[in-house]
Amino acid sequence: MLKTLQKIFQHNELVFVFLFTLGTLAYINVATGPFIYDDVGLVANNEYIKSFKYIGEYFTSSPRAGAVLVNTSNTDVYRPLATLTYAILYHLFKLNSAPYHLFLILVHVVNSYLIFNLFQKIKFSRIGSLLGAMFFLLHPVQTESVSYISGLPDSFGPLWLLVGLLLFISAFQAKKKKSQILKFIGTCLCFVVAILIKEPLIVFLPLTWLISFYFWKDFKKPQKKIIVIWLGILAVLAATYLALKFTVLEFGAEDFVLVDESVYTQYLGVRLMTFIRILWDYAVLIIYPAALYFQKPYAIAITLFTPKGLACLGGLVAAMVGAFLSSRKKRQFFFVVAWFFLAMIPYSGIMPVNAIYYEHWLYVPLVGIAVIVPLIYDSFKIEKWKKGFLAVLLIIFCIYFVRTTARNQEWADPYKFYENEIAYSPTNGDLYNQLGNLYYGDAKYEEAKKLYESALYLGTTSNSSVMINLAQSHYLLGDTEAAFEYAHEALAQNPNFPFIYSTLSDLYEASGDKELAQEYQQKYEEMVDF
Repeated sequence: MLKTLQKIFQHNELVFVFLFTLGTLAYINVATGPFIYDDVGLVANNEYIKSFKYIGEYFTSSPRAGAVLVNTSNTDVYRPLATLTYAILYHLFKLNSAPYHLFLILVHVVNSYLIFNLFQKIKFSRIGSLLGAMFFLLHPVQTESVSYISGLPDSFGPLWLLVGLLLFISAFQAKKKKSQILKFIGTCLCFVVAILIKEPLIVFLPLTWLISFYFWKDFKKPQKKIIVIWLGILAVLAATYLALKFTVLEFGAEDFVLVDESVYTQYLGVRLMTFIRILWDYAVLIIYPAALYFQKPYAIAITLFTPKGLACLGGLVAAMVGAFLSSRKKRQFFFVVAWFFLAMIPYSGIMPVNAIYYEHWLYVPLVGIAVIVPLIYDSFKIEKWKKGFLAVLLIIFCIYFVRTTARNQEWADPYKFYENEIAYSPTNGDLYNQLGNLYYGDAKYEEAKKLYESALYLGTTSNSSVMINLAQSHYLLGDTEAAFEYAHEALAQNPNFPFIYSTLSDLYEASGDKELAQEYQQKYEEMVDF
């Protein structure tokens, strides 16, 4: 059986076709899904992506700077090439969401294929590398990066990271100097593209250190000197980017800086303890990905002297010791541990981040976990043990496939998505607001009003938006007095939100006050200057 598999997958083209077919089958049911959650601000209501005359704005503002009718406060990041990608997709397909989903599915398949090639480069067998790529492709935790249109930076950025790392390996393996230089230039370009799609992919730099260390014993002295120079150039690029990112390109940095002050933002020790404790949740997501939902709890750890805290600390120490011992021999287990934790650096709490943990933060770190699959497979020298391990993996992959398709059903159906979110986060007011928007869009105003009232009671990131939603719902239900009351209260809370003026204009127009209606409409048009 194993010889048959080796014969079938001896050509890379067949490997890609297989991964493409498998990935498409696992994710195709999300293709009917509409724009959801942050997709509204990033794509559907983003005027900047609808015309290339704003292309300069892609590189001088945040991805949501062009969003209208959406409150964009405290959401600014610098991802110009992600915005450019959305713009290209918009000009090709307008607001038909299916091609956006199909693009992300293709990106995920390509990433899996690149991982197959990466694993072969680091000396795993062909079948073992394919199994590792399948693990990455089918793992349900990846749905947040693939099935969510706003997750484009989480999967498309890593594509360039993986291409860059493969070019880096090819560069130091090339025999001709010209080929080495061209491939290293390609590595640098991929590095720049990756970080301009998503900032945390600055981890490209430490991952090149890891790969250099992994192959270091194979290098001759002249090669070592060249690689040190290359690593120095990449370090200069990284330093230059970081200097610009936190000065002229600072727009709030959603993935690096949390605006609200708290004990988490103020104390490095608290952030590091929180990261160590949250390793338990990451382990659960990787080993048993049953509970999948977007809005994770904001739970800070102020001590590790709890059962989970001590278990995570013990596991971390054991992993580090194992990695250290492995670093002196074949280095494969070292590669697993080092890749995972290096890829997690942006989310480790060294700098405050916008959440405690997310599923999509595992997209790149999961490559390190996937290495375990070929590592175990190749360690078996007896064929029957390989077959047994392969049988176990196939069962696991079937379970992953079913869980992935089930999760995609939720991403494809906004009602199911928000109901699932509320089931896990019943005190998150933003979720009730979003679900209310769905009912409002379907003209179920009474149901929408109740959800908006729940959202306002629980509190949201933008209570003024909820008040506007309540104003419109009350008006359509015939309660004009309540509509005006909510609209003016929203204006008092957030006079910089353009949609408030548009709503007030509509309300005054309907009540017969043409003068005030025109005044508020003019203010709205001044604020939304497109």
